[in-house]
Amino acid sequence: MLNKHELPLPRDEIEKVDTLRYSWSKLQALASEVSGHLLKIQPEFRGGLIENVQTFVEDCQNFYNDYDKVGPMVPGVAPRDASDRLIIFQNTFDTLYRKYQTYSGGEELFGLSVTPHPQLLQIKKELALLQVRIHNTWDFCAYISETEGGSWVHPLHVASDVNQTSLFLRSL
Repeated sequence: MLNKHELPLPRDEIEKVDTLRYSWSKLQALASEVSGHLLKIQPEFRGGLIENVQTFVEDCQNFYNDYDKVGPMVPGVAPRDASDRLIIFQNTFDTLYRKYQTYSGGEELFGLSVTPHPQLLQIKKELALLQVRIHNTWDFCAYISETEGGSWVHPLHVASDVNQTSLFLRSL
């Protein structure tokens, strides 16, 4: 175009334009080749994803059943047992939640509808709240153990204990 209108252009700039044009056409050819390769392998990955999601749904259902039957929130469970169960179920949940994020992203990538897991998201909230509750329970038990040996006779000790108790309760 510049030559058509007889505009002078330095030689090095003309070479840069030619190099850029060559690089651009080479990049377009590579993009077309990669696109073709992705179209070939897409069905295999898509099928693998669908199978993995089906297995994941089954794993989630097993987790939900176990959580309802022997989880940390089963009525009548002692605090120490609930704490131990919480650790076990939190670890299993973390693994399931990572898979949930991966598979949901894969479903979005392939244009599939994302499989909903409302119970998994509900359990995520419950486990977070339960961790806070158990942590507060252990803090309270430790606080009670500390204050059990104190003297309630001396008025200064009582005032100090009342201050410590109010500070502790505000921290909950």
